[in-house]
Amino acid sequence: MADPRAVTWGVGVTQSHVLADVTAAVDAAERAGFDYFLYGNEKLHADMWIGLTAAALNSSRIGIGTFVADPYVQHPAATAATVATLDHYSGGRALVVLGAGGSGLHELGLERKRPLDAVAAAVEIVRALLRGERVERAGPLFPAAAQLHFPPLREVPIWIATRGRRLLELGGRIADGVMIGTIARKDDIAAAVDTIRAGAAAAGRDPDEVTISARVDVAVAEDAGRARDAVRSFVAGVLSASYPDRGFVERAGVEVPPELEEICRAKDLRLAWGSAHLVTDELVEAFTWAGPPDRVATCVAGAVEAGAGNVTVVFHEGLGSPAEQLCRFAEEVVPRVHALLAAPAGAA
Repeated sequence: MADPRAVTWGVGVTQSHVLADVTAAVDAAERAGFDYFLYGNEKLHADMWIGLTAAALNSSRIGIGTFVADPYVQHPAATAATVATLDHYSGGRALVVLGAGGSGLHELGLERKRPLDAVAAAVEIVRALLRGERVERAGPLFPAAAQLHFPPLREVPIWIATRGRRLLELGGRIADGVMIGTIARKDDIAAAVDTIRAGAAAAGRDPDEVTISARVDVAVAEDAGRARDAVRSFVAGVLSASYPDRGFVERAGVEVPPELEEICRAKDLRLAWGSAHLVTDELVEAFTWAGPPDRVATCVAGAVEAGAGNVTVVFHEGLGSPAEQLCRFAEEVVPRVHALLAAPAGAA
């Protein structure tokens, strides 16, 4: 179990083309005492890097991170240059979270080829360039003869975001941190943590040196049904973006209704998000934290007990703006989490 006193808090924010939305969200996160502000990277939505720059220039303490950078849309060397720039602009607060991508690639005519190798190569390239080193690669993935033409401020931490076993293990082997995506149940999070720690041990690393983050979409409302309804579209989107991968669904012991599976097969994110009525309560409970504050706090505490040293939450439309929901989470859920973690073992 992660040390409850050392748990850090992050918020993932979806993109907005309205500057006031970005500044309000980062201001709320910083005022609430959160440690990380992560800004989304859905393709053809408002740009992630510009949003992160706005967040950096309108905050002073909170970490600023990608949510999530991928190696397909932008060459990892270019990602390193952008991250290094963001780190300068934020005064050393940047965090790069890398993943294999998914949603939006289809719209750009891009294929998610060799995701394990692509992410491993991206980590290697980005890390080397952020150390001020020169990268010489012949390929086949990401050939480069590159070195940054300005000095990196520091070696920015690199996390890998995933819910797949092979990438979880890779994260344990090579990353500074691993973000377990969209897995909400304590036992499932614990299994992912075991995989990460096994990867670290196999690489001769101290598993405790790898930051482990549980990233879960959240809806807090006294009416549990209303809370679940607020995240059904998101769950449909996740199932569509990950299709045909159903390993994480099978491990959670839940099933995707055939009609929803047919929609997911089309890989049309808008169509998927419009299919909330097909998402069962079991799917919502497996992949989100939704309900009254007490229930959500119990779920969050379970993630920490399972080994997560960071908890990153994401909010969706339906229960207020992200800034409003974040404030409610900070005021009504976080104190309950601390109380649960401080309680003697076995206490209710």
